[in-house]
Amino acid sequence: MFTPQQIEQISFNRATFGGYDMHSVDELLEPLTEDYITLYKENALLKSKMKVLVSKLEEYRNNENSMKDAIVNAQKTCDKMVKEAEAKCTKMLSDANAAAAENARNASSLIAAENQRVEEAKQAAAEFLESRGIENMRESYYAFSDGVCTINYAYEQDGVLCYPDLIKVSVALDDGSIVEYDASGFLMNHQDQRDLNAQKLTADQARESVSPALTPDEGRPALIPTAGLNEVLTYEFLCEGENGEQVLVYINADTGYEEQILILLRTDNGILTR
Repeated sequence: MFTPQQIEQISFNRATFGGYDMHSVDELLEPLTEDYITLYKENALLKSKMKVLVSKLEEYRNNENSMKDAIVNAQKTCDKMVKEAEAKCTKMLSDANAAAAENARNASSLIAAENQRVEEAKQAAAEFLESRGIENMRESYYAFSDGVCTINYAYEQDGVLCYPDLIKVSVALDDGSIVEYDASGFLMNHQDQRDLNAQKLTADQARESVSPALTPDEGRPALIPTAGLNEVLTYEFLCEGENGEQVLVYINADTGYEEQILILLRTDNGILTR
């Protein structure tokens, strides 16, 4: 392709006869040269732009490849992290389950040992009462304190628990020895034969007075002390509350009124009431 400079430098030999008119040729070449210069510059500019575009396109392609590589590497890293996290979670869960199982075994052993100690303490206390000729005593609640188990006993007459006739026996858990004996309640309140058959209500009738929020058991007759230092015949119902709590409810055997309500607390220190 001719450049504009090459076109400008073109010259024609003069013919002796019948040649072109030089003036006409020059008039033709001048605008043609100008148009060609314009086209040439535009073509050069387009080629320059094409080079830039090609360069940018190549750069984009390289960047795209780099991004693809980065995405692939990131995905691999993410997959690796997920697998490692899953492995750690699996191990942690396994360790936690193993620890929980071990704790459960230890707890079961401790509970079994504690229950055995309680039974041995109850047996020692019962033998102690029997050795002193105290009969018809029924254990109710017990509590632990400083290695000692204190068991509460109530006198039973004709199937009725007489809570005013209270005896407390404290047993050392290490050797089963009796460390304390409190029979003040029994000595002050005990009567050989009380009139305990005058109740007007049956257990079923008394149960109807228990709150509907509680689920009572069959119930049993019980004589309880009152705030006025008197005694009242009731029916004792062991109930379960809406949240699983255990409650003792005492219904007057004559009037059907609620005389007392106690919440049973089962703790590591025994079975208590409040």
